[in-house]
Amino acid sequence: MSPLWIFLVVFLAPMVMAGGNVDEKFDEIKTMFTTLLTEVGILKKDIDCLKIRQSNQALTTLENGKTYHMYKKEVTWDEANTYCKSKMMALASPKTLDDLRLLQQSTQRQFAPGQYWLSATDAGREPGNFAWHDGEILPRESQLWDKQFMRPNKLFGNGKKTCVALGSPGLKDDRLYDFHCLYKAYAVCELASECL
Repeated sequence: MSPLWIFLVVFLAPMVMAGGNVDEKFDEIKTMFTTLLTEVGILKKDIDCLKIRQSNQALTTLENGKTYHMYKKEVTWDEANTYCKSKMMALASPKTLDDLRLLQQSTQRQFAPGQYWLSATDAGREPGNFAWHDGEILPRESQLWDKQFMRPNKLFGNGKKTCVALGSPGLKDDRLYDFHCLYKAYAVCELASECL
């Protein structure tokens, strides 16, 4: 027997037998059930965050309070995205110049010099129109793009999915670059803000 039926039998049956208002009692039970489901969801999220923190993966918390995990294997953007999700994280989304610089300094100094995939892509959008994994737009005019090398451009996409990476040897490391998503780069995963 399902928990809902048990709930109904335990609470509604006595009301019906006593001649009480079934509609009022049913509304009360629905409210209690909804509250219970919300609390279970919050508890599940807290457990997931605890699992991430207690796992063996190396986490780095920067001065801005954001926590990251670097994947030191060069992979495509899709592989990087899948890897981060497997760790219950998302590809990083540094949306301010300060966040971008802190992340760049950390990746290049503490881990490995090179490019790191971030969450922004133009997949499912007009080529060259990028959005972060949460749907927030990354404007073409953003100060985060490297303007010296005229980023973003349509050179890498050519009508195919283009993805955003941080840093590049020989280029200005603390800016964003667009690359074809099949290009190989490291990944930087970001811990969800609700887990901080």
